[in-house]
Amino acid sequence: MKLVNIHILVALFLLTLAGSSLLNAQPLTLEQCVETALRDNIDRLLLSRPQVTLVEVVTSYPIQQGMAEVVAYLMIAAHAPQHRIERAIVDQIIITAPDSDQTRTVNVPRIIFARETQPEADLAR
Repeated sequence: MKLVNIHILVALFLLTLAGSSLLNAQPLTLEQCVETALRDNIDRLLLSRPQVTLVEVVTSYPIQQGMAEVVAYLMIAAHAPQHRIERAIVDQIIITAPDSDQTRTVNVPRIIFARETQPEADLAR
């Protein structure tokens, strides 16, 4: 297993956006990776608890699209105020390449996805 630094993941993701297909045999679009399936995975787990880590998400919903999917989860966390990225804590995620049995261990900062909080006025209804 190889250890992959988060900076390498970001660089690979940017190459994909630039039109390179280095991550997988087929190029991935941001919409394909992020918007529906990954957010749904997070939301399903948040139905039964107030917060969930990225490790818990990928344990319940294994990575399907390689490192691009890990980066997409990081982007979801970075772009929503209710989620947190705790850089002082490192978690390890094991991913399998989409078209092979090759595995990699990816070190990522602790990602905590949380339910979106409602304003007090909404809670009074």
